[in-house]
Amino acid sequence: FELLWMEYKEEHPNGYGISQFKEHYYKFKNKINPTMRQTYIPGHQMFVDYSGLTVPIYDAKTGTISKAQIFVAVLGASGYTFVHATHSQTKEDFINSHALAYNFFGGVPRVVVPDNLKSAVIYNNKQKGIVINESYADFNRHYGVTVEPTRVYKPKDKAVVEQGVQAIQRYIIARLRYHKFFSINELNDALRSLLDRYNNKIVKHLQKSRSELFEEIEKDALMPLPANRYIYKEFKIAKVDQSYHIYLLKCYYSVPYRYKGERVDVWYCSNSIYIYHKNRLIATHPRLRGVGLKSTLTEHMPSSHQYMEEKMNPDRLYGWAKS
Repeated sequence: FELLWMEYKEEHPNGYGISQFKEHYYKFKNKINPTMRQTYIPGHQMFVDYSGLTVPIYDAKTGTISKAQIFVAVLGASGYTFVHATHSQTKEDFINSHALAYNFFGGVPRVVVPDNLKSAVIYNNKQKGIVINESYADFNRHYGVTVEPTRVYKPKDKAVVEQGVQAIQRYIIARLRYHKFFSINELNDALRSLLDRYNNKIVKHLQKSRSELFEEIEKDALMPLPANRYIYKEFKIAKVDQSYHIYLLKCYYSVPYRYKGERVDVWYCSNSIYIYHKNRLIATHPRLRGVGLKSTLTEHMPSSHQYMEEKMNPDRLYGWAKS
């Protein structure tokens, strides 16, 4: 602001002093750039973001220090807030924080509004449109939630969560600055106790707390939680090789031989592998742990390979050798 006034005085040495210039400047600014007050429907939107501030976690054995990321979720109508500390902002941690937020609220909003971090959004531009990270999209499909990321360089789209993040930084994170944490769980315990105080604090201009507003207008407006718990899954596109296997995480998994050379969609979690072709499930395998291991189902083989598999079966050969 002072730079603008100094440039103005260079052109108009006998012009306004800084206080008058400031008054006229803000009258002009308010006239050309009015701010539209947002109205939020109860139970409709949940805004999510990470705090710019992190919290150090000390490893008691090695003495190394890592930085815990602070996830913040805010319901639009009531401002009711959830906070969760994680080791990173990776997809798995990001999605797990969402699941915990839905459980904390005891229901599900119709729309979630994330920022454009890669764990949520792959593209958000005019050329490619909006492309949501497939694992994040799958998670929200499970809950029946629509993902509407904020527009790039449009901070007012997420004003609610930015205000929430700022308040959490001042009310919670600042209070913990002299505490020394040795695990994420220890930090989350401390966050929980302060979060209750934050949500129960009276908002001056409303004369009610966020907890009261949540109970009055938002809790019953949320959609119910699904009966089944979401199992985190990763997504990958793979090509079936000539031996009718795909290569995933240094292991091989078979599909019906007629799909060799085709591209398939692969969903995998800690225990299972699911392989789809054009949205149709064509193979399921238990997940292997190792390097170069192979899971081949007999029914995926052509008949000639099934014959050779049976003929060269180790048990059969061992029996033949004994006889």
